[in-house]
Amino acid sequence: QSTWGKSHRTFVDVMKLALFVGGFLVFVLSCFSAGFQALPIFCWLQNALISFMVRMPQTKSQLFAFTVVLYLSFAFGVSIGYLGIFNDPNWTAENVAGAMAYCFMISLLMVPCLVLSTIVEWAHFKHFLPHHFRYLIFPITWTGAQTVMFYVSPVGSWGHQGYTFFSFGSLYELVSLTGVAGVTFFVAWTASFASLQLFEAAPNVMSDPNVEVLNYKWMPPSPRSTEPNLSLRLFVAIVVAVFLYGDIRALNPQVTFFQKSVDDTAPKTLQGSCLLGTTESVDSMLSKTTHHAQSIGSKVILWSETAAHLKHESDKERLLEGMRNISSQFQILIGVTYQEEFGGPMKNMLTVMEDGKDLFDYQKAHPVPEVEKGVQPGPDVVKTASSRMFGRVSGAICFDLDFPNFIQQAGRKNVDLMLQPSWTWGPIRQLHAHMAATRAMENGFNLFRCSSFGVSGTFGTYQQTFASYEGLVSTGYIAQIPVTSHVTTLYSAVGEWFGWLCFSVAVVLAAFLTYRWVKLGRSVH
Repeated sequence: QSTWGKSHRTFVDVMKLALFVGGFLVFVLSCFSAGFQALPIFCWLQNALISFMVRMPQTKSQLFAFTVVLYLSFAFGVSIGYLGIFNDPNWTAENVAGAMAYCFMISLLMVPCLVLSTIVEWAHFKHFLPHHFRYLIFPITWTGAQTVMFYVSPVGSWGHQGYTFFSFGSLYELVSLTGVAGVTFFVAWTASFASLQLFEAAPNVMSDPNVEVLNYKWMPPSPRSTEPNLSLRLFVAIVVAVFLYGDIRALNPQVTFFQKSVDDTAPKTLQGSCLLGTTESVDSMLSKTTHHAQSIGSKVILWSETAAHLKHESDKERLLEGMRNISSQFQILIGVTYQEEFGGPMKNMLTVMEDGKDLFDYQKAHPVPEVEKGVQPGPDVVKTASSRMFGRVSGAICFDLDFPNFIQQAGRKNVDLMLQPSWTWGPIRQLHAHMAATRAMENGFNLFRCSSFGVSGTFGTYQQTFASYEGLVSTGYIAQIPVTSHVTTLYSAVGEWFGWLCFSVAVVLAAFLTYRWVKLGRSVH
């Protein structure tokens, strides 16, 4: 009895130490796993550490303690990762509290992942769940939970860990198949696999043979010599396949296998201009546009978001008529942005015209919560039109491109060129540009982005950056706009299929485990 007591106390002390140290490390890693200073390696290590720690609890009380500590560590880390979004003098205390509450709400996604992953670990030790589920359940649950969350979120896909790997080109090409959900799954899956190898190599002090788990003694699993070997082979094969797909897709955006000169592979481009402005006068924007069309020779001109604020209907008529004349005189494509402040609620608008004729009027469908409280949302429809120069063109404003399910309409409609006027603030500029460029990769179109206080540029479906600029208002940029056809992707056809598949598997598995535990409990009693 004395020996048992010492062994048990040693185990408890180790668990407390692991919980304290692990929680602190999760907090530090979470500060840099998503947000404005995210580092891919920190995000991967965070996933690996969490996946390791969910294997440690052996009783329901331990599971509760680990879940609470890991949730709080994750939530505070994520809040610090996005802390720069509060760096605006116009933000009130209520705005800051709301933003932090959203970070904590996102972090709640971690709770079912932690609980279900631990239960799967217990189920494995009861020998009624295959070995493979030990490293699959965390990525499946984590990916599925994020898919549901960001589908209903009022701020779209903000907070998605997958964006952290935008600079990891070979992996990030996966979004053309699965969306960002596939990247999230791959990171969590490889991290979970690595943590399992470490966990199984850990000393015996990580388990307490005297602890009962739901009426059963904590017993080591029976030897399974073939399953780990099969798991390793599958792991290597899938990793190689993912990176090979990404490398091939990035290497051959023009579908050229043999080495050729730039004359044979460079896409046709037309010169474009991004004109930045906020609350400019009608005359000022007309003058800028005329200069870029006449003196610079741009064939497509896009204004940044709400470049002109219009107080009266007559202002709108004068603006659009003047732009039609410029478009007709120089035979160019123009994206005109303005905020209507008359005749009812404010509207954030984009009018696209070519050769003097309106192609479509678009009203921002997703005004930014709190920031655009008085702006009326437009229809939840992505509009398209046929362009003489660019094929099928479309347009969406700033925040709209943070909603993958919304922008997937452009992929289904075979859009060739997407126009995105934008206006960002603080440190969100680079991340926001990466999120917008991701929509181009997912849906197979080229993106021309014009952003005040942010990153403007032209981005391709193979993660090409044809042009990229950062700047303030009252300036403009020249960019080459590729004239290439829409690229069909699996994501543009079926959308978030992978994320919903993960969610479905997680629900079915949770139901199965519940049934088995209830059945086992009845058999014991």
